[in-house]
Amino acid sequence: MPLFAGCGSPIGGVTGMVSYSGKPLPQGRITFLCDGGKRPAVSAEVSSGRYQVIDLPAGRARVMVETFPPSSATPKQAAPGGLPTLNVPDDQPSHGTYVRIPERYKRPEASGLSSDILPGHQVHDFDLLP
Repeated sequence: MPLFAGCGSPIGGVTGMVSYSGKPLPQGRITFLCDGGKRPAVSAEVSSGRYQVIDLPAGRARVMVETFPPSSATPKQAAPGGLPTLNVPDDQPSHGTYVRIPERYKRPEASGLSSDILPGHQVHDFDLLP
Protein backbone atom coordinates (compact mmCIF):
# COMPACT_ATOMS: atom_id res chain seq x y z
CA MET A 1 0.00 0.00 0.00
CA PRO A 2 1.65 3.29 -1.10
CA LEU A 3 1.95 6.10 1.39
CA PHE A 4 0.81 9.55 0.29
CA ALA A 5 0.61 11.49 3.56
CA GLY A 6 4.41 11.80 3.81
CA CYS A 7 7.53 9.92 2.87
CA GLY A 8 8.12 6.65 4.68
CA SER A 9 8.45 2.97 3.83
CA PRO A 10 8.46 1.42 1.25
CA ILE A 11 11.18 2.70 -1.05
CA GLY A 12 11.05 3.92 -4.65
CA GLY A 13 13.60 4.75 -7.30
CA VAL A 14 13.16 7.69 -9.66
CA THR A 15 14.80 8.54 -12.96
CA GLY A 16 13.90 11.30 -15.34
CA MET A 17 14.75 14.37 -17.34
CA VAL A 18 15.09 17.96 -16.13
CA SER A 19 14.73 20.53 -18.88
CA TYR A 20 14.61 24.31 -19.00
CA SER A 21 12.36 25.84 -21.66
CA GLY A 22 12.17 22.46 -23.37
CA LYS A 23 15.94 21.86 -23.54
CA PRO A 24 17.83 19.38 -21.30
CA LEU A 25 19.50 21.11 -18.36
CA PRO A 26 23.26 20.58 -18.95
CA GLN A 27 24.18 20.26 -15.27
CA GLY A 28 22.79 20.88 -11.81
CA ARG A 29 21.25 19.15 -8.82
CA ILE A 30 17.69 17.97 -8.13
CA THR A 31 16.50 17.48 -4.56
CA PHE A 32 13.43 15.63 -3.34
CA LEU A 33 12.27 16.88 0.10
CA CYS A 34 9.97 14.32 1.64
CA ASP A 35 6.83 15.76 3.24
CA GLY A 36 5.60 14.64 6.63
CA GLY A 37 7.75 15.38 9.64
CA LYS A 38 11.51 15.00 9.83
CA ARG A 39 12.00 12.99 6.65
CA PRO A 40 15.16 13.07 4.55
CA ALA A 41 16.06 15.22 1.57
CA VAL A 42 17.57 13.14 -1.23
CA SER A 43 19.61 14.78 -4.00
CA ALA A 44 21.09 13.67 -7.30
CA GLU A 45 23.29 15.24 -9.94
CA VAL A 46 21.63 16.35 -13.17
CA SER A 47 23.86 15.72 -16.19
CA SER A 48 22.74 16.31 -19.77
CA GLY A 49 19.22 16.65 -18.36
CA ARG A 50 19.15 13.18 -16.78
CA TYR A 51 19.06 12.24 -13.11
CA GLN A 52 18.63 9.08 -11.03
CA VAL A 53 17.64 8.76 -7.37
CA ILE A 54 17.61 5.42 -5.57
CA ASP A 55 16.25 4.62 -2.12
CA LEU A 56 13.73 7.46 -2.01
CA PRO A 57 11.04 6.91 0.63
CA ALA A 58 7.55 6.56 -0.88
CA GLY A 59 5.11 9.45 -0.44
CA ARG A 60 4.69 13.08 -1.42
CA ALA A 61 7.89 15.06 -2.02
CA ARG A 62 8.54 18.69 -2.87
CA VAL A 63 11.21 19.15 -5.52
CA MET A 64 13.84 21.82 -6.03
CA VAL A 65 16.45 22.24 -8.77
CA GLU A 66 19.73 24.15 -8.57
CA THR A 67 22.40 25.08 -11.09
CA PHE A 68 25.88 26.30 -10.20
CA PRO A 69 28.16 28.72 -12.04
CA PRO A 70 31.52 27.09 -12.89
CA SER A 71 33.45 29.43 -10.57
CA SER A 72 30.98 29.03 -7.69
CA ALA A 73 32.57 28.34 -4.34
CA THR A 74 29.24 28.07 -2.53
CA PRO A 75 29.57 26.00 0.64
CA LYS A 76 27.46 22.85 1.00
CA GLN A 77 24.20 23.68 2.75
CA ALA A 78 21.86 21.57 4.85
CA ALA A 79 18.35 20.90 3.60
CA PRO A 80 15.71 23.52 4.52
CA GLY A 81 14.51 23.27 8.11
CA GLY A 82 17.62 21.37 9.20
CA LEU A 83 16.32 18.09 7.75
CA PRO A 84 18.86 15.29 7.27
CA THR A 85 20.38 15.29 3.77
CA LEU A 86 21.33 12.11 1.93
CA ASN A 87 23.28 11.54 -1.32
CA VAL A 88 24.28 15.18 -1.78
CA PRO A 89 27.43 15.55 -3.89
CA ASP A 90 30.32 17.09 -1.94
CA ASP A 91 31.46 19.11 -4.94
CA GLN A 92 29.28 21.12 -7.28
CA PRO A 93 29.11 19.64 -10.78
CA SER A 94 31.75 21.27 -12.97
CA HIS A 95 30.94 19.82 -16.38
CA GLY A 96 28.48 21.06 -18.98
CA THR A 97 27.32 24.55 -19.78
CA TYR A 98 25.94 26.68 -16.97
CA VAL A 99 22.29 27.60 -17.41
CA ARG A 100 20.88 30.16 -15.00
CA ILE A 101 17.39 29.17 -13.90
CA PRO A 102 14.92 31.33 -11.95
CA GLU A 103 15.66 31.55 -8.22
CA ARG A 104 12.23 30.12 -7.33
CA TYR A 105 13.38 26.62 -8.35
CA LYS A 106 16.02 26.69 -5.59
CA ARG A 107 13.34 27.03 -2.89
CA PRO A 108 11.01 24.07 -2.31
CA GLU A 109 8.19 26.30 -1.04
CA ALA A 110 8.32 28.40 -4.24
CA SER A 111 9.38 25.95 -6.97
CA GLY A 112 5.89 24.64 -7.67
CA LEU A 113 7.44 21.20 -8.26
CA SER A 114 6.37 18.04 -6.46
CA SER A 115 6.04 14.29 -7.01
CA ASP A 116 4.15 11.39 -5.55
CA ILE A 117 6.82 8.72 -5.07
CA LEU A 118 5.52 5.17 -5.34
CA PRO A 119 7.24 1.92 -4.36
CA GLY A 120 9.48 0.56 -7.12
CA HIS A 121 10.98 2.30 -10.15
CA GLN A 122 9.27 5.25 -11.84
CA VAL A 123 10.00 8.15 -14.21
CA HIS A 124 9.37 11.79 -13.26
CA ASP A 125 10.31 14.50 -15.78
CA PHE A 126 10.40 18.22 -14.93
CA ASP A 127 10.31 21.08 -17.46
CA LEU A 128 11.33 24.34 -15.79
CA LEU A 129 9.91 27.56 -17.22
CA PRO A 130 11.47 31.05 -17.32
